[in-house]
Amino acid sequence: MQQISDILHFSRKHKTALLMRDSIFADTPVFLQNLEKYKLNALYFLSLENPIELCQFFKTPIFQLEEIINQPNYSYYTINKKRGGMRHIFAPEKQLKKIQRRLNYFLQTYYLWIKPEEAHGFVINPRQTSEQIRCNIVANAKVHIGKKHILNIDLKDFFSSISAARIKKLFTSSVFNFSEQMAIALTLLTTYEGKMPTGAPTSPVLSNFICLELDADLRSFCQENNLQFTRYADDLTFSSNEKISDKIILQIKDLICRNGFNINKKKLHLKSSHRKQTVTGLVVNEKVNVDRKRLKNIRAMLHDLTKNGLEAATQRHFNLRSLSDEKQRQLFINRLKGYINFVGQVRGHDDIIYQEMFLEFYKIESHITEEKEEASQIFENHHYEHVCGEQTYHIISNGICCVLHDADFREIIGLRYAVDKIIPFKDESRQNELIIIKGNQKGIYYIDLDSIRWGYKGHVDER
Repeated sequence: MQQISDILHFSRKHKTALLMRDSIFADTPVFLQNLEKYKLNALYFLSLENPIELCQFFKTPIFQLEEIINQPNYSYYTINKKRGGMRHIFAPEKQLKKIQRRLNYFLQTYYLWIKPEEAHGFVINPRQTSEQIRCNIVANAKVHIGKKHILNIDLKDFFSSISAARIKKLFTSSVFNFSEQMAIALTLLTTYEGKMPTGAPTSPVLSNFICLELDADLRSFCQENNLQFTRYADDLTFSSNEKISDKIILQIKDLICRNGFNINKKKLHLKSSHRKQTVTGLVVNEKVNVDRKRLKNIRAMLHDLTKNGLEAATQRHFNLRSLSDEKQRQLFINRLKGYINFVGQVRGHDDIIYQEMFLEFYKIESHITEEKEEASQIFENHHYEHVCGEQTYHIISNGICCVLHDADFREIIGLRYAVDKIIPFKDESRQNELIIIKGNQKGIYYIDLDSIRWGYKGHVDER
């Protein structure tokens, strides 16, 4: 049943039963009910044969689907890569993204069914399955533990190097066996400007399907040459206890190029066991482990948060020159929490280093949550509206800092301290200034609304 041809034949043979999805576990034959749900989903998708069924699958009227196919909308932006350079992102608009997400789910169920054991990246393990399928960077790295030699190869411009022509060829190939009409529609829904866009939900899983032939060729080559091989997205790793010769490296390069990919020469590394060996960022010399630099950075973030507080830690982490906002503070907390969970995933949840980090973070997070709840309760008391001439200003303290807003509540400038009270000067000649009271001291700070700046005055009389 694992053979692709058998799966495709089965999906078309039982098409009627598969299309009756509302009663899939009630009125369908027993042999279908006994299949894992993710396999049923894969069979349902593979049974589609024409545009009408495709519209029903997407739950979208045909005229709307035609418009999306003929005029796909993407927003373009760039993000910085960790090691320099820019990553070009093409994000689909709302309706197209919704369609791609649904398509991605069903493509993932099929790929999970037929995927080679060497592939570990971009694989979603459905909750409905009882099978133990491990597809993550830890499983990818475990294959190479304790090997004397490890070769790392990175595929250059992975997504954008896959053309729309290759995607169409994939949909008409023996992997899917869709009609020309179906293949064209699916290709137009998943590609942009003649290639597979970075930013589309479907791009990761489609790249895995495109790599099926590459994975098969490399698996055969490695079996013949006593090599272990894994692929995590565009990261290829080869390992052996025997020397990996220049001849073998050249043959691997040739296989990759023949499968339509280019190698990033800057990321090609061959390391022996006498040096630190890494696979997808994890150290594998003796066991799968987190890099010491990563552990050091996590400890530094925890220490900064504990000693200096959330605002200072957030500013230092993001190199901010002014006050952070709520999104940045939450991002810092989420990022730190993710790093710690990553340590637990790699080293195990019974590991002492992970447990120490987790307990320290849990205490801090609980304290921050309590502070936020207290701040939300007194928010009304820390909102002051002030009219100066024809301008209206709002000064809001969130329990962490004080921020001056305009009439539309757009942030103008912030103060690095929470405040207890905001009052105006009684002197009309100073109506453009407001006194900020912090703690039991009065008038420590003031706002000059003419120059839009904070000032420090020590003790200030209200007169």
